[in-house]
Amino acid sequence: MDMRVVAVRATQAELHTEIERLSAGTVQLFWMRLIGERISNAPQTRHKTELQLFLSTADPPVLEPAIARLSAVKKRLATAAATLKVVQDRLDRVQGLAVARAFGTG
Repeated sequence: MDMRVVAVRATQAELHTEIERLSAGTVQLFWMRLIGERISNAPQTRHKTELQLFLSTADPPVLEPAIARLSAVKKRLATAAATLKVVQDRLDRVQGLAVARAFGTG
């Protein structure tokens, strides 16, 4: 149990370090904006952080086609589920008739 706790703490420390690396400088930007200093005059903010560079160059994924396909699949699944329910109800009735006939009550 103790080894797992140590492993989790080490992983959390690595995660914290990586978050700090990716967002380096963003805290200074926040405080400078908050106190009203001009960002363009600040030497430590002239370069973009790695995260800002990624966000400015990466195109967001196009989700509309995937959403449309998922919606169509959802509709087809709903139709198939309704059809299967009708078939199951019919099978239950046929089974009920077969049991009744086997015991001579039908």
